Amino acid sequence: MRTTMGVLQLGMLVAAFDQTALGVALPNLVADLGHVHDLVWVVGVNLLAATVSAPLWGKFGDMYGRRRALQADLLILLVGCVLAGAAQSMTQLIAFRAVQGLGSGGLVVLSLAMVSDLVPPDDRGRRQGSLNAVFAIGTGLAPLAGGLLAQYASWRWIFYGTAALSALAFAASSIALRVPAPHAVRRGFDYIGLGLLAALSTCLLLSLSPGGLSWKAWQVIAYLVLAVMFGGLFLARERRAPHPLLPPRLFESSVFTLLAAVAFLTGAAMAATSVYLPLFLQIAMGASPFGTGLIMVWLVVGITAGSLASGELVSRTGRYKPYLIAGAGLTSAGLVLSHLLDARSSGWTVVGTLLVFGVGFGLTAPILTLAVQNAVGYEDLGVSVSGISYFRSLGGTLGVAVVGAVFATRLGHNLAGEEDMRDLDIAALRAVPTLLDAYTLSIRETYLGSVGLALIAFTLSWFLREIPLQPGATPPEITAPLRTAPVPRTSVEEMERILSAAGNRQALRSLFTRIAETADVRLPPHACWLLITALHEEPLDLRGLEQHSVVDASIIGNAVEALEARALARVSGTTLVLTGEGREIAKQLTAARRRILRDVVGIWATEGHATVDALLEQLDKALTGQDGLPPR
Repeated sequence: MRTTMGVLQLGMLVAAFDQTALGVALPNLVADLGHVHDLVWVVGVNLLAATVSAPLWGKFGDMYGRRRALQADLLILLVGCVLAGAAQSMTQLIAFRAVQGLGSGGLVVLSLAMVSDLVPPDDRGRRQGSLNAVFAIGTGLAPLAGGLLAQYASWRWIFYGTAALSALAFAASSIALRVPAPHAVRRGFDYIGLGLLAALSTCLLLSLSPGGLSWKAWQVIAYLVLAVMFGGLFLARERRAPHPLLPPRLFESSVFTLLAAVAFLTGAAMAATSVYLPLFLQIAMGASPFGTGLIMVWLVVGITAGSLASGELVSRTGRYKPYLIAGAGLTSAGLVLSHLLDARSSGWTVVGTLLVFGVGFGLTAPILTLAVQNAVGYEDLGVSVSGISYFRSLGGTLGVAVVGAVFATRLGHNLAGEEDMRDLDIAALRAVPTLLDAYTLSIRETYLGSVGLALIAFTLSWFLREIPLQPGATPPEITAPLRTAPVPRTSVEEMERILSAAGNRQALRSLFTRIAETADVRLPPHACWLLITALHEEPLDLRGLEQHSVVDASIIGNAVEALEARALARVSGTTLVLTGEGREIAKQLTAARRRILRDVVGIWATEGHATVDALLEQLDKALTGQDGLPPR
């Protein structure tokens, strides 16, 4: 298991570097290849390819095995990175970034799916948490590594470095990765719907990024007409498809529709910040690529802090709408502060701005998932959560295009006839005050477009209908807001994620406390756990329990003392035997535990789904070792 988790963690590290290392080197890239108005495509086409390919990789993992799918994913990513590093023009780079995006789209999806195949639900949260921790650390380190490579070598080495990591992960997966067949296979897949969605998104991206063409050009109008056509075909397909990507019934819910719009808008604002703030730092403030990476790390810190605070606040208060409003407000405030930055701003002012924006985005993103999860039945649980993830990713793709179009338009206006000066390198720009002022003003004006998007999201958040929080509604992983590609899940997989959260150590203390209160038994949580475990494994071998259980020996010892003090059990050598009263209380606790586990799942446990009942039974057995594994 350690070896397998190590390989999967390496895959998550590759995903993090691929996603975030290039941002700080975009100014160097433009200085080398030119065509600053095409910068949006370098980012947008990669995001689009990753967004579209993510569900395909999940399906391929079901059909051909997760290990083969992961290796194919890494191989495509490796080829894309090598080709991108060798690109001699912006057109070549954009094409190779699309290949790179096709490869990177499945890394997170397949890694998390393999943990589901390897680990029982109650321990899955801890194992997936280790993968998410590696992803978060990689997301923080990648801008630093990218800055170092861009400053002291070349932006090309960012691609070569990612390729080297991909090759290492491919070799490790070939040698050490052993994964069983998928424990659950996804049902049918809507390939036609996905193709239409990709065509729609591509046409929108082309129309929003005309590449120097007039907005009235026939090409732009043609792209818009095609986008409308593909949009209509996509809607018609989703109404007829047996397994639609986005069932039309989801949009009958005002909660889902509103949250999808907020996810789209905040995703757009996030992508714009990631692309244009490094450009501002290096052009207007004269920061080095590595210095830019140091500053951008604070964005990751803010997002992670906001995500942690979001889960804690919701769990304590049972409310989520106030924090969605607060998060959207802070996101807007962060973008307003970004617009106010100028060449005289200090580094700490920029850091403060990034923290405000990051905390706001980190507060908002988890609540979008939580609120939509809380509003749907079991049948739509997976597709609704995946839908929010898709809209945030598509918002990032098209948001970059919108903001990029604003930047290109304002730059052309501010250069006032000096169009041939668009693609000078940073040193040359900073040597000519008029050019420096034109670029700085254009980037600042670009943020006004982002402010508009964020303010619409802030306004919409006030209209959310807050439904009382179900016990089973669980915030997503802490790193979910950091991902650019969606992680599609079925309803079964989302339910397993919810139940795995109920099986972590902190949740178990609360769970067994509630069990004791429900059964009207005055025992500490660890004593309740041991009493139930002993009922199913009587006589209980204490030495074996200490060796194989994840519970510390000192906690087991304290539980034994508590049971002996109440005359509920006695120790004979290394064996624990329950008394008659102990057995009766253990039966009361067992019945209370089953009732509370159903409460954990909330309304989904009352809908009569056999899958939910089976998962509850599996978790119930796992908590006391009845599944043949040590009690957890």
